[in-house]
Amino acid sequence: MDVLNPTIAEIDLNCLAFNLAQVKKILSPSKKLLTVVKANAYGHGYVEVAKRALKEGANMLGVVSLKEAQVLRKAGIKEQILVLGSLFEEEIPQAVEIGITPVIFSLPLIAKLNLEAKKQDRKISFHLEIETGMGRLGISPEDIESFLTEVKKSENLKLEGIMTHFAQSEAEDKSYTQEQIEIFKKAVEIVKKDFKDVIVHAGNSAALLEFPEACYDLVRIGIMMYGYHPHKRLKDKIPLKPVMTLKTKVVHLKTVNPGKSISYGRKFFTTRESKIATIFSGYGDGISRRLTNLGEVLVRGKRAPIVGTVCMDQFMVDVTDIPNVKVGDEGVLIGRQGNEFIGADEVAEKLDTIPYEVLCAVSGRVDRVYRGYVGFDKNWNNVLS
Repeated sequence: MDVLNPTIAEIDLNCLAFNLAQVKKILSPSKKLLTVVKANAYGHGYVEVAKRALKEGANMLGVVSLKEAQVLRKAGIKEQILVLGSLFEEEIPQAVEIGITPVIFSLPLIAKLNLEAKKQDRKISFHLEIETGMGRLGISPEDIESFLTEVKKSENLKLEGIMTHFAQSEAEDKSYTQEQIEIFKKAVEIVKKDFKDVIVHAGNSAALLEFPEACYDLVRIGIMMYGYHPHKRLKDKIPLKPVMTLKTKVVHLKTVNPGKSISYGRKFFTTRESKIATIFSGYGDGISRRLTNLGEVLVRGKRAPIVGTVCMDQFMVDVTDIPNVKVGDEGVLIGRQGNEFIGADEVAEKLDTIPYEVLCAVSGRVDRVYRGYVGFDKNWNNVLS
């Protein structure tokens, strides 16, 4: 059996199933559900999350690149995959071959995609993204007519969907999102003149809670599937269970006299005789260096403050006030231990960022272990009961 790293991310897919069930309670049965599994499923594991999401009723998977789509196809996933990012010209042959659904917002790419689909004797569906105010991807509403003219000439392509993305649908001020919705409505009207059955989608996790009128035919769910709300003010709108617990171990204990420095740069000095525990995790695992003298870890059910600079492979915590700590004890970085809980949203607030970034930062050297996984045989060592 393979040895696991001391730092592991325990992924409870039963919590993921719970979260999707809550989403489906809000979502009209007539609407489709796309689950976003880009960025290694927000750090939770592409294949494992995708398979459980499909089992729980997801109609489509969302990734950002052809590379991510390949990971899912190689794992035997045959369901529809929407590539939300972009295709580059050199990726077109492989994209056609493995049967993904790209989001397109480049007129030159239409002709090239059609040519390759014809060459492989296939018909490829794609979704058109409209730029309504995100300032990132999508064609301008003014260019829709010329884009559709090219699509009509492309016999091996099918315009299956039209989409946009909201810039701040989680914000208390709803005015900008309303502006985006109005722009998108006009774009949809233009497209539907010639493509009446096109799938329309704009809603993400926040929009599902705040803008039901913008959920159209399909909703793209990302952060809420993983157990976190798009904004803390939305916590009362839907119950969620965090899917990831990030845990590690105490690797060393020492008693330090007052006035002694801890870690690189001597950014912390003890003010009393202190018991210092070295934790077997660091920024190489995704623990931000900005948590220096700021973050906390759960040890024996109590909060232990990080003292000194977070190193690549370890950092130190003060356990002076926590009795009976010993080498090998569990340290919880994200998740529950006893009656205490540290969420990715709490960590994010300390770092002035969002829980998405905290979860995605968990690095590849952290082993993921799974509860409630349905895709591997019983001998796979990274499945828990």
